[in-house]
Amino acid sequence: ESTLVKIADALSVEVYQLFVSQGADVVPIRETDETKAIRRQIQARLVSDFRKSMNRMLEARSLNRKINYDYLTGLPNISYFLELAEIRRQKVLEDNGELAMLFLDLNGMKSFNRKYGMAEGDNLLIAFSRALIRYFSNENCCRLGEDHFAVYTAAEGLDDHLESFFAECSSINDGKNLPVHVGIYLNSMGQVSAGT
Repeated sequence: ESTLVKIADALSVEVYQLFVSQGADVVPIRETDETKAIRRQIQARLVSDFRKSMNRMLEARSLNRKINYDYLTGLPNISYFLELAEIRRQKVLEDNGELAMLFLDLNGMKSFNRKYGMAEGDNLLIAFSRALIRYFSNENCCRLGEDHFAVYTAAEGLDDHLESFFAECSSINDGKNLPVHVGIYLNSMGQVSAGT
């Protein structure tokens, strides 16, 4: 609360300076018990309004996260990913770039879950998602479902990028991992829309 009170004090100084800079006639008020009480009421109101605003913003962010992102991996869900990918595709094509759509699959997930348990399977999915994010960014990836993922990325330098990515995947999740299969579809193969 003391931080919010400091913010309220800083805001009151800013408001005072704004009035002065606009040429307003501002008469300094001598601090009395009455003015202190009024100042505390104003601070309390500012703190309350600030908290309400922050709560509304956090609720909206939380709702957006629930609607647009996978609960386990934090990656965009398929519908949001397709929106983002289509926007990116249009931008890259305007710049005459080449795109690649990658479909990735962790091979043997059911056996992995039987051997190590579902919690460890979730850990593998999370670790794999984090590797995807490091190499392709969060908004260019999505979890299609179960152990299937998609990535939309520039085709330039993709071989080297994938080689590094696969090297990292061999050591994720403390070595408890699976082979990754990838299908690569280039824009030069014909128009590849994010929605197909």
